[in-house]
Amino acid sequence: MSFCLKNFFKKLKDFWSKSAFSIIALWFLCIYVGFSKDTTTIKTNYWKIPDTVRQFGIYAGYNLNDHNPDFAKLPGIPNCCKGFTNGTGMGFSAGFLIETPLPHSLYAGLRATGTSLDGWLKEKEHTFIREGNNIIDGTFEHNLKANIITVGFEPYIRFNPFLGFSVYFGGRLAFPLVKKFEQWEQIVEPADRGVFVDTQSRIRNKYSGDIPRAKPVQTDLHFGISFDFPMNKHKSFILSPFVSYHIGMSDVADSVKWTINSLRLGLSIKYLPIKIEKPKVLPPLEEHKTIYKIDTIIVENEKVTRSKFIVGLERKDTIIDKTKNKIIYTEIISRTDTIYKKPKPVASISINTGTIHLETQFVTQAFPLLPILFFELNSSEITDFYHKIDKPEEFNYDSLPTKPIELNKQILNIIGYRLKHKPNSTVTIVGYADSTTENADCELARKRAKAVKDYLVQVWQIEPERIQIPTRTTRCYPRNRTITQNDSGYAENRRVLITSNDPEIMQPISKKRFLEILDFQPKVLEFDPKNSKLYGIKNWYLEIISNNSQILSYSGEGNPSIVKEVVQEKLLNLLKQNQTLDVVFKLTDSEGNVSVDKKQIQVVNDTNEIEIQRLSLILFDVSSAEIPSNTKNEIKKFLTVNSELTQARIIGYSDILGDRDYNYSLSQKRAEKTFELVKSYEPNIEIIEMKGVGSSTFPPGINSYSTPAERFLSRTVYIELIKKWK
Repeated sequence: MSFCLKNFFKKLKDFWSKSAFSIIALWFLCIYVGFSKDTTTIKTNYWKIPDTVRQFGIYAGYNLNDHNPDFAKLPGIPNCCKGFTNGTGMGFSAGFLIETPLPHSLYAGLRATGTSLDGWLKEKEHTFIREGNNIIDGTFEHNLKANIITVGFEPYIRFNPFLGFSVYFGGRLAFPLVKKFEQWEQIVEPADRGVFVDTQSRIRNKYSGDIPRAKPVQTDLHFGISFDFPMNKHKSFILSPFVSYHIGMSDVADSVKWTINSLRLGLSIKYLPIKIEKPKVLPPLEEHKTIYKIDTIIVENEKVTRSKFIVGLERKDTIIDKTKNKIIYTEIISRTDTIYKKPKPVASISINTGTIHLETQFVTQAFPLLPILFFELNSSEITDFYHKIDKPEEFNYDSLPTKPIELNKQILNIIGYRLKHKPNSTVTIVGYADSTTENADCELARKRAKAVKDYLVQVWQIEPERIQIPTRTTRCYPRNRTITQNDSGYAENRRVLITSNDPEIMQPISKKRFLEILDFQPKVLEFDPKNSKLYGIKNWYLEIISNNSQILSYSGEGNPSIVKEVVQEKLLNLLKQNQTLDVVFKLTDSEGNVSVDKKQIQVVNDTNEIEIQRLSLILFDVSSAEIPSNTKNEIKKFLTVNSELTQARIIGYSDILGDRDYNYSLSQKRAEKTFELVKSYEPNIEIIEMKGVGSSTFPPGINSYSTPAERFLSRTVYIELIKKWK
């Protein structure tokens, strides 16, 4: 690589040395012809320096000279130096320049320049010197000072890629005017004593004069960067600082290798002969304008069936405005129009109350688990009554509902979740078919059991071997079947029963504390639009919003009527917390006009100071008052945990199967049996109320007897222990 570069520079040096005069001559021609338009009128803008105008200027610079010698002595000048190898110096450069534009942001430039290339070459050498009568070691220094001043030409190409920034490169052809040298050898160590042995002096070989055999022509190649700063508005004067590096291509004298490089820091001032175009004086322009001044009167009348627009009479006036360059004719057209229209609707909604009052109490309750699934007639498909999921992540065990019927809709997921977390537990699934409507079909019973097993295996990934389905070929109806001869009785026998070897799989849902509504006022919400102004109503819309979510909405065509909403349990559950309901009533007429009225209803929750600890685990068989044995331990545990509570209430319930008197008597017996059991565990507890209510009152959390699950969960007794929490 080094050899290739040296060879390249040698060829470049030879070419430049031989062709410099020809190149400069061609450069003069190029600059003369050029592409400039400095004699034409040129428009300029503030941000762009004109690029089609010749530029003339002067420049001055400061040189840092780097001498590169490789010789021992100048021709004919005595010197005992082994060889000079380097030298430095400072100088100046100044001159004139001209640049002419070329295509593609290029400029051809030429400088007439005077340059100082002074330098001082030094080399130290060891020798013996005399000190008195002694010869000692010493050091002397060879000094060669050069004073070289040249004049010449520097052709170059400049490229201006953006704004005022430019890069350029070119060459220099110069003629030495001054080519002086001064040479001497001087002892430097020791600095204050000793002389040369041969001359008996501290300085020798001292010569000066013109550099012998100095070359009449000096050449170099250079490259650099510059930036143009406009000095006036029209950019006819440019301030251009620059930095360039010059590489010497010829030796200072014949028969010695001695080139000079220099770093030049300088400043140029350029002049651009720009002619600024003066605006032509034009005759005044005429401009015609029309201004409409239109007033509109709106007349509203209930007798107007359809809106109409009547255009008024026009009045015209002309105003003439004259300025130095323009005459403006303005025609003003004035008019008064009339719009006849029917009045816009006005929405106004009256509400029968401004406040909903809730009376609630805190209840802590453990919920029974009904491990039974019911099926439709002759079907083995799990009904939509039960909540089904696609993957376990969709089920949240810690957020189960606090209503018994809603909780038991999750029975498959509760059992699947528990089996997943207790890998050693197993379950047995027994399917049944009704003996009257399905002939106790064993194949149908088996398919029902398999449908439940498939759900646990596919959704909850329970190992199939942990789920047993007994094989039966006869009498595939429930042992304790419902014998009521109607659709409700038949429906209860179409079921699947799930049991487990692990009691924890079927244990009740752990206690949950929640607010239970005891009473509320009003029972009905009434929304009356009687105060609204109804003119050509197309449709209306009423919505009730809570916490930015819509909870009720109503709509209709034509004029609105009174809306009555019976407050149901679903709505009450949304209102347990103190909050504000936003009522929005909107009317739209046939022309698209809209009127909105907004009202608010405050919800006030008055929570009872009594808190209930409730147990509802007792699920009796059909027409039975016998407490199941597995429930007795749960009752004993419940009383033991809450032994500090000394008052209790026992309420018995039944389903709707059977007549009213029988159901009342059955629920009373269930309450009495529970009373005897409670007293046997806690003799000192005070039972402040013990009764059966039959099927006339739903158990808490049950809203109907329409489904088998609701009827099963209604065969129960509620034990409530009472305490004050305030």
